[in-house]
Amino acid sequence: MLSPEQFAQLLEKMPSASQPRGSFINCQYSYDGTKDPEVVEAFLSAVNIFKRSADIGDQTALSELPILLKGEAGVWWLGVKSNVTSWSDFEVRLRENFAPVREPYMLYLDIMQKQLPNQTTEEFIRNKRLLFSQLPSPGHSETVQLDILCMAYYVWTSEIKFHDPM
Repeated sequence: MLSPEQFAQLLEKMPSASQPRGSFINCQYSYDGTKDPEVVEAFLSAVNIFKRSADIGDQTALSELPILLKGEAGVWWLGVKSNVTSWSDFEVRLRENFAPVREPYMLYLDIMQKQLPNQTTEEFIRNKRLLFSQLPSPGHSETVQLDILCMAYYVWTSEIKFHDPM
């Protein structure tokens, strides 16, 4: 999901009526191969919005991917492009390579992590929502997600005391 700031930035980067349509040539988004699910999903979300608004067909989009993919992602694309047959196939392969599915127990461990000292509440909530969204279906309701975070907060703030029986 895009924040209001991200949406405003997206609108600024959208082609105007005077710009040519049907091409990524004016797209200012790029992806460098960062192995982070949040970065991959943000890139795909922005590029899909651009692709729809610029009326770019799947084959044109695939042929123009070198405009958007830089660094490690560009090298990866050179190696797989001959086997990619559709835009959705590209999305699946990009996610598999740069945002691999994590085991649920690893996601829960990250969900239970404390808020970092320099992390805003908005960043903390956004990161936890992303982690919950990566859990296998059926996911947790928002109420259960809040219960899990409240339990985690209790664990973070409570002092566990062990009593010596002697």
